[in-house]
Amino acid sequence: MFLSKGFGDTSIEAIAAAAGTAKKTIYARFGSKEGLFIAVDERILAKPDKRSISAEGSFEERLVATSLAMLSRMLQPKLVRIYSIVTGEAQRFPDLARRGEYATAFPARRALRELLAQGHESGEIIVDDLQRATELLETMVNMAPLNWTILGVKKMDSAAQEDWVRSAVALFLNGCKRR
Repeated sequence: MFLSKGFGDTSIEAIAAAAGTAKKTIYARFGSKEGLFIAVDERILAKPDKRSISAEGSFEERLVATSLAMLSRMLQPKLVRIYSIVTGEAQRFPDLARRGEYATAFPARRALRELLAQGHESGEIIVDDLQRATELLETMVNMAPLNWTILGVKKMDSAAQEDWVRSAVALFLNGCKRR
């Protein structure tokens, strides 16, 4: 219901009726509508990515594969809708935004961070702050395509996604490769 109606237009009463349970059961389990939404959000984010993240190839090839898996996952309709809802409700429910931004449940984010750590340890790249480097690359890869999708400005097929990711990774690596 959250995905079809949004957070504000979804009531616990409607959810309870659709689930065939009592309102108090939902409150007992999740505490609030926000708690239920967070649980739904985390469950969707925790689903494995359809694209496999390869452990083979050069560091750049693995970075492209991981970033492409992340982007293709973020552009799935359910995740686009969740992002839109969280963005729209962030002022009223800041915990929704904070939980989503630093969700450890997002497998591609963890994979990207681990890969950058490996690249730093092997000397492929030099980064002063691994968390910031992860956030910068993730933003380069995801934000414009995600905004285009939400706004209906541009739809990216898999070839366009790969081209975008290769450009973002090349730009990122130009900034942090060992010289």
